[in-house]
Amino acid sequence: MKVNKYRIILEVVILIGLLIYAFYNYMLPNYNKIFGSSDKFINTSKYVDFIEYKIGDTDFGIVLDKNKKIYHLIYFDKNSIVLYNKNIENNDIDVVNNQLIRNLIENDLLKKDSNITLIKYNDKYYNEVYKSFNKYLNKYHLNNNINKDNNKLINKAKTISNENIDSDSYALFVMDLYSKELVDNNKNNKEKKDLTKEEAKEYTNNIYKKIEKFMNTNNIDNLDKNNDKLNLTEVAGDKDNIYKATKNSYFYIKTRKVYAYIAIRDLNNTYSYCYNGSIDDYVEGECK
Repeated sequence: MKVNKYRIILEVVILIGLLIYAFYNYMLPNYNKIFGSSDKFINTSKYVDFIEYKIGDTDFGIVLDKNKKIYHLIYFDKNSIVLYNKNIENNDIDVVNNQLIRNLIENDLLKKDSNITLIKYNDKYYNEVYKSFNKYLNKYHLNNNINKDNNKLINKAKTISNENIDSDSYALFVMDLYSKELVDNNKNNKEKKDLTKEEAKEYTNNIYKKIEKFMNTNNIDNLDKNNDKLNLTEVAGDKDNIYKATKNSYFYIKTRKVYAYIAIRDLNNTYSYCYNGSIDDYVEGECK
């Protein structure tokens, strides 16, 4: 009788173990494919600090947890949605500031003359974030002066909602709902369509120009084809951030000239061009 009891317990333990294994190896990866890094709802109990970035016409905020990780991003305008689902969350302050600046530069939202304000909501991590952001501005040769300002979560939430907000937790929840609605509205309004050949060439040219800007901003003389300094799949050729370089696109830099194979896809077609060191020196199709 005892043997059967222990056997049942062992079988239950094994079954639970198999379920846990299946969840982490099959169900969770599929979940992550469907829901990106910015799709989860905020857990306000993880909130330790909130810092808002106003960069030109772009406005967003980061939520930090007790481990100084950026737990959540909140978007306040449509420009900031270029940071949506870019796997910025769950990284430390330095990694996030580097990613933020790089993404904003790639989307022409951060320039040498951009007005920048970092807004403090409490004193926990603000100074560290400020110093880190300034460090990465210098890394990208953007010596912009950073303005400082102060605000409260309740006050910020009241600027975007007519609700009666009486706590920081509820303020964060309201801000997150606003952010989710902003993303959904812009996602619905940004859908691929069939491009003309002229449009496709304009967009690949724009991607090429962004590579040149990346080269000049970082003062790069040479960079090999397999570099990971700039992810072309995150670089869009259109202002709505829809038509991005495909995964097989690449570039390299030789004696301050950009050589690139850039391909984009619309609903039904792929357009590709090979650039030989200049935006004016190109051929249609793959590089030979």
